[in-house]
Amino acid sequence: METDKKKTISVAMCTYNGSRFLEEQLNSITGQTCLPDEIVICDDGSSDDTMGIADKCLADWPGTVHIERNAQNLGFVKNFEKAIGLCHGDIIFLSDQDDVWHREKIEVMMHAFEEHPEAAMVFHDAALVDQDLKPLYPSFWKNTLEFDYRLFLNHDYKRLYASNVVQGSACAFKKQVYEKAAPFYGDFHDEWLALVSLTIGEIVPIPKSLMKYRQASNALGGMPVSSTAKTKEVMKNTKERYLSDIKKYHRQLELMNTLMERYQIEEKSYPLDIKGYTHFLRKRIEFLEHRQLSQIFAFNQYRRYLFDYKKSYFKDIFEIVFRK
Repeated sequence: METDKKKTISVAMCTYNGSRFLEEQLNSITGQTCLPDEIVICDDGSSDDTMGIADKCLADWPGTVHIERNAQNLGFVKNFEKAIGLCHGDIIFLSDQDDVWHREKIEVMMHAFEEHPEAAMVFHDAALVDQDLKPLYPSFWKNTLEFDYRLFLNHDYKRLYASNVVQGSACAFKKQVYEKAAPFYGDFHDEWLALVSLTIGEIVPIPKSLMKYRQASNALGGMPVSSTAKTKEVMKNTKERYLSDIKKYHRQLELMNTLMERYQIEEKSYPLDIKGYTHFLRKRIEFLEHRQLSQIFAFNQYRRYLFDYKKSYFKDIFEIVFRK
């Protein structure tokens, strides 16, 4: 596959005590079939040899290197915001410190930007592996997220209302996305960048596993949840789950309100009906907080805004009826 390398490419990486796997990841970046022009690393106060390994791995690399150590710990969202802000490339790739990129990752993603000139962001699937890179599951999208990429190809982004599927370390976006998104809002940089991307253009999924996504253990990261675990979650203390859900929905409401207010999003000016969704979300919160049983008949609202509408609808009713 050939790509027209007219656009400059930056990689923004955030590190924190990543000495164990960092060299392997940096080697996978500098060994790409389509090399980036720039690698920016922001370290969030590592106490191990992360900085020394980064210096060593990139000492002879011919591209531009910018390695910076934060004076104080920023947390991963603000650290990524800082790293991206230091990038000069037209297209910016995000990188975690412990994954391993396939050699053609950048080439394939740049080709996607060429094929989809309206794309503000592209992202790909990933294979789940253990700490020794032994395969666990072949597809993060299928095995964990249950994500149907064909919806995005048809400009149906409804999944983003309540559940982000754009994994930060698997995405790349145009510089304009960062310029519009800063300062970042919310708990997750990739979620915010995806929502802002839709104010500029399309989000294009690439149905290929272009990265090995390391899992810290079988219970963390991107590992799928078994049906047994899901059943236990449903049957656990209803009040505990109820309070967790209420907190989640209030967070979603704040996120969507901030998006609307900051970018003056109105009806039909954005690929998602944010105004309608926030109205539904307020009603959903009232339904749960005040046990408004009349909302039991609002099934079509769940169908309109939630990709897992049946599951969400019956879960809410369960919490209303059986909450302790």
